[in-house]
Amino acid sequence: MSARKEALKPIPGRCPTPGELGKAGWAILHSAAAVFPHNPSDTQQTAFSAFLHGWSHSYACSHCAYHMRRYLEENPPVLTGKFAVNRYLCEFHNAVNERLGKDTYNCDPMNVLRRWQTQEQRVESRGTTGFLRHWKVHLQQDGGGLVVALSAQNRPEQIELQVGEQGQLARMWTPFCANLRHAWCIARIMRRVREHNSVGA
Repeated sequence: MSARKEALKPIPGRCPTPGELGKAGWAILHSAAAVFPHNPSDTQQTAFSAFLHGWSHSYACSHCAYHMRRYLEENPPVLTGKFAVNRYLCEFHNAVNERLGKDTYNCDPMNVLRRWQTQEQRVESRGTTGFLRHWKVHLQQDGGGLVVALSAQNRPEQIELQVGEQGQLARMWTPFCANLRHAWCIARIMRRVREHNSVGA
């Protein structure tokens, strides 16, 4: 087959609809935020800011791009770290959804990252063990179970635990661990639970 004939071969697929374009666009933005570092350098912050502003000028929907430029102007991007960026983009997404009459969502960064981080990203040492070292675990009795409070930089994250008579874990609700190295996170918390039970005995 000649080069000319191969060049004229139709490319499979079709142009995306506005809805498909929007869904794909948000997926790119949120996925980029999900891999943003916890402690970004000046270069990384500048690059992400340029990415957002560039997107607002090149997005293939003129009125969508216009509204994005207005939002960026009225609400400058907060690029101080992974949590801040993910909260910012979620709030931006909510603002768009509200204008379109769509559902809005809880923008707690852990909730956002649970949606957009891959399992591989959750277990990267820089975003897990290195980050978790800065968290302190506190336990307190609450009826028949325990409540674990993880705190860092004045941001509490609550974890609910139900512990059986022998100190084994009966139930855990922990979006925090779901976004870090899950088994390692739970093991550390359960070690504190056992220590707590030993002291209580």
